[in-house]
Amino acid sequence: MSANLKVTENRLRAFTADHYEGMAELERALYPDHASSAAEMRFSDEHKDPKVTWGRWVWLEEDRIVGRADFSQEAYSFHPQRFWVQVEVHPDFQKRGIGRALWEHLQRELEPFDPIKLQTETGEIHPAGIKFAANHGFEKEIEEIESRLDLTSFEPDEFGDSVQKVMEQGIVFRSHGELSHREDHMRRLYDLVTTIDVDVPWPDPYTKPEYELWSKRMLANPNLLPEGYMVALDCKDYVGMSNLWNAETIPDVWTGLTGVLREYRGRGIAMALKVVVLEWAKEAGILGTRTWNAEQNVGMRGINARLGFEALPAWYTCAKIIKQEEVQK
Repeated sequence: MSANLKVTENRLRAFTADHYEGMAELERALYPDHASSAAEMRFSDEHKDPKVTWGRWVWLEEDRIVGRADFSQEAYSFHPQRFWVQVEVHPDFQKRGIGRALWEHLQRELEPFDPIKLQTETGEIHPAGIKFAANHGFEKEIEEIESRLDLTSFEPDEFGDSVQKVMEQGIVFRSHGELSHREDHMRRLYDLVTTIDVDVPWPDPYTKPEYELWSKRMLANPNLLPEGYMVALDCKDYVGMSNLWNAETIPDVWTGLTGVLREYRGRGIAMALKVVVLEWAKEAGILGTRTWNAEQNVGMRGINARLGFEALPAWYTCAKIIKQEEVQK
């Protein structure tokens, strides 16, 4: 604990449901273009995978949340001794020892789990976060390039040939909204998503979610855009997908997963999927969309560049290896 910062019951508290609004205010101060709303945070917490262990604490100054500390196992890359960690401090309260106090508390809370690896996320928009991570032994593991497409200037007709060439191969595009009446739709979509997910650049081995949990979370998600969730079909087979998700705190939408089954790659399907879903978004009056691609995902980054996505500051997954021999097993 920092010698000049006394932690009292009045400052460091275990998180409760009463803290969502305060946490949302903290995020808006730190990440105005990326903040989650209180409702989005609550939904995420209430739909965590039951196997995941997690904890959260907040730091208060005069009943205002000015800091938070979290740890959580990763459901999609599960290991009982690997944890994502997060320490945030309001810009007006940084350099007072709050971040250090939160970090030290987090370490004590993690000790009983005997962690072998910790991961965190930071980005170029927060040089202080990069420095904090480096000072505490974290090194860059994955770089993700964020980019944005201004849909007001996007012209789908310029890419009509890309869509036509794919349709001439017998591939058709249908939205989740159009397909949802089919009895086997959600199971087929689950098989598609989890097959594509294997090839996403994960820092650790991928863990397939259980179908019931995955489908319940998706259908209950208030940010789901049924017509903006596009599937490519070859006859009855689901072979590719691209989706958009609503964002409560900004006028843009988030681009989710775009991918095609391995045996269908190299045929222009991913490009066509992106065009179809972006055309829907433009017609719906959406102003823009943001996406993230791992630096090594050259193919998807190239597609986005051709569509007019413009690069924004990068984000980094950083890791701290505590027990190298255990991580390598």
